[in-house]
Amino acid sequence: MASEGADLKSLELLFDYTKFHIGFYLTLAVSYIAVATLKVGDKFILEVDRRWLWAAVIAIALAGFSGGVIASSITQCECRSSARFLTQDIGPYGFRWGPAQWWTYFEHTAFWIGIICALLSFRAANRKNRLNSQLIARRAYELYEKRGHTDGSDIDDWLQAEREIKGSDCVRKKVVEINR
Repeated sequence: MASEGADLKSLELLFDYTKFHIGFYLTLAVSYIAVATLKVGDKFILEVDRRWLWAAVIAIALAGFSGGVIASSITQCECRSSARFLTQDIGPYGFRWGPAQWWTYFEHTAFWIGIICALLSFRAANRKNRLNSQLIARRAYELYEKRGHTDGSDIDDWLQAEREIKGSDCVRKKVVEINR
């Protein structure tokens, strides 16, 4: 009898643990999107690569979906222990897509993929900003050379180079959007 109580408790703990994960994933995804899209005026506070941002959000959503499949299946399972539950085939809407253990692996893997994508979104944007700074510096130096190496216009050269580089970047983006 004590063993049956412990088995049932393990199933309850798995349910609570999974509900915690679902809440955590939702909070994490919303917080990440909020931070990544936070603006002051018309400028983003943090630069993120949008492709990695959405890959992160989708992966975390898949983790939450998997957690939802696990939690909802626990409530419908007639088994009396987590060990027995993890061997049961479960899935959404009554479809049996695989054992619960597989769903836990998928949940955790999707979560970590989401975290990695989120980190990459910041790194990729950082790399792009460094590249733009290098291009701007190179163009500013070209403008300096074009003026015969005369001093006193370094800020003007930098701002002109920045307009040219960022302007060409905007033009390139518009051409890509038109070609899609």
